[in-house]
This record gives sequence, C-alpha cells and structure tokens, in this order.
Amino acid sequence: MDRIIYGSKMKKVDSYTMDVIGVPSMVLMERAAFSVFSYIRENTDRDKSFVCVCGVGNNGADGVALARMLHIDGYNVKAFYVGTEEKATEQWREQKRIAVNCGVDILSVEEQNVTDKDSSAYDNVRSDLNLLDKALTQCDYVIDAIFGIGLTREVLGIYAKIIDLINTRCELRRNTSHPLYVYAMDVPSGLCADTGRVLGTAVKADRTFTFGAAKTGLLLYKGKDFGGENVICDIGFPENAYKNGLDKSEMCNCITDEDLHDTIQRNQQS
Repeated sequence: MDRIIYGSKMKKVDSYTMDVIGVPSMVLMERAAFSVFSYIRENTDRDKSFVCVCGVGNNGADGVALARMLHIDGYNVKAFYVGTEEKATEQWREQKRIAVNCGVDILSVEEQNVTDKDSSAYDNVRSDLNLLDKALTQCDYVIDAIFGIGLTREVLGIYAKIIDLINTRCELRRNTSHPLYVYAMDVPSGLCADTGRVLGTAVKADRTFTFGAAKTGLLLYKGKDFGGENVICDIGFPENAYKNGLDKSEMCNCITDEDLHDTIQRNQQS
C-alpha cells in the first residue's frame, strides 16, 4: 500500500526528522533534488534544455539544487527565481551560493507592487517576464519549484503572472513538434496540498515528484488533473518519523495494483 498524507501534516514528519532525529534540512533538500535529477538523467537525453522557476522558500531551494545538478551533469539549464533574497530562507540562500559557484545561470524576476502611476516599475516587471518568456519558448522542460506544500493563500501578483505564463506556453506548444513539459517538485505551485483546490491559479504539470509520501491534494478534486503523473520519491524520512511525528488519524493508505495482484495470487492458491 502507498502512504497518503495531508500536505500540511507532512511538515510534521519533516520537522520530526530534523528536530528530533537530527537529519539536517540541507541533507533532505539534496535528497529531494537528487531524486528528481536521477529520474531526468535516466529518462532524458543530454541535448534537452531546462528552465527551473523557483520561489525563495525551501521548495525553491530544491529547484536551485536541481538546477545545479543538471548543470554539472552537462544539461543546458537556467534558473529564475521570484521574490526577494531578504525574504529567502537560509537554506535557499546557501543553495543559491553553491549553484552560482558551480556556474549556474540564476536570474531574478523581481516581486514589485505595480500601480498605474508607477510605469517604470511595470516596465521592469515586464522586461523580467519577457526574459523568462523567451527562455520558456526555447527550452524542452520547465521545473516548477515556486511554492511547496505550505501554500494556503490565493496566488496573486507576479506569482500568478508567472504561473499563467508557464501554462500558456505549455498549451501553445502542446500539439507541436516541440512540446514543453512541466515537472513539479512536491506539488504544482498554486495547488492546495491538502484538498486539491486551485488557489486562484496553479501550474498544470505533466509529472509531479512528491517527496516522502503521496499528498492528498494530488489525488482529490482538481489535484489529479493538475498534478499529472505522480512519482513518489524517498528522500530519507525514517519510518519512526511517520509513526512518532503523526497521529494515526493523520495518515492513510492507498491500495495499489501490486496489492490487488497479491490478493489474486493468494485466492488462486487457496
């Protein structure tokens, strides 16, 4: 059976692993990025290009780490981030420092409050989005690492513009000879990891690499449509982090094809 957890409760497993067991956050982050990198390396030719679109939280740090791994392995990759470094997590700043030292091209799409009276600020945002838009028209894959499982509010402003831009570019290229594929890290940005509700707008992914366990939001409501194919990645959460970090009511299991096969086999033998 596959374990299923509310996205908001998965944070308790994460905290227990770090605070009680003592596994550093950067170790889990590296494992998360490497799990996606391993899939790409095994299934994607080296001539394919990637754009990683990252926030400045720990989900964004996962994306920056993935960009570094792809770059080191010889893939053509660019990373864009939205938000200010002053609001970034410590782990994100460290991942950015490492990536830059490895030669990764990391570009900022600045978060700005734009009004009709502030046309110069609008021009700056438009210029940044044009740069991202150009990259999206040329790459083969876009990695969504803007928001993680902690998002509970509606997506607004520059974040909504970027998500809509990704979806628009994918839709325009869907039936062409050069489609654009979207890989989401943990959950598609803008999707509620608990309920599967779209919080204003959400990235529509072809494949979602979700860490530790399946999230309810990827299986419920619109989550199934927006998440695409789900790939559950083991990033090193110990079993006792689930048993001790969660109440029994906060976790359930999903019957898989393998479970059904085992049941059929037992019935045939009896």
